[in-house]
Amino acid sequence: MTGTTDKIIKGFPYPTIPKIHGEPNFDLLIGTQRKLGNNAGSIPTTLGGGAHGYLALITPGNTYFALTGAIFNHPNDPGPFPQIPQGATAAQIGHLEQTHKEARRLYQEYIAVGNALKQQLIGAIDETYLRGLRHNIFGYVNVSALQMMTYLFENYGDIEPGDLAENNKRMTAA
Repeated sequence: MTGTTDKIIKGFPYPTIPKIHGEPNFDLLIGTQRKLGNNAGSIPTTLGGGAHGYLALITPGNTYFALTGAIFNHPNDPGPFPQIPQGATAAQIGHLEQTHKEARRLYQEYIAVGNALKQQLIGAIDETYLRGLRHNIFGYVNVSALQMMTYLFENYGDIEPGDLAENNKRMTAA
């Protein structure tokens, strides 16, 4: 799967995400999220209506729906073999095998894109700031890029009063 992940990353608009040195803040996290969102959206899929690629892998469900008007249908693993009922005709078997093959391809692509985004995020954030999500044995295997971004925003993405004042200055500048 690593070869597939590397190939996906090379095709992203942002194949490298700038490293955040030290503690992340809201502005740095937003910049990272934008790049990851562009990367996720650049891989076509029909799972979320077809117009936004895999943007849902880095965007919470309600936000994704508000942006796109579509629900992203996360695929389930169809298993290694198609389920063929006893007594199925050759035409039915052929159809079931083809349907299973496509479901398997779609699921593997979904996993590979998610892994690519997660790999980029892990590379961009110092380990210290993701450690709360890491399993002692399995690392980040069961953690998605979306879960990581949510965790980072919840723990390091506070907007300070000074940030609001600075933003107001930028908004009212010529």
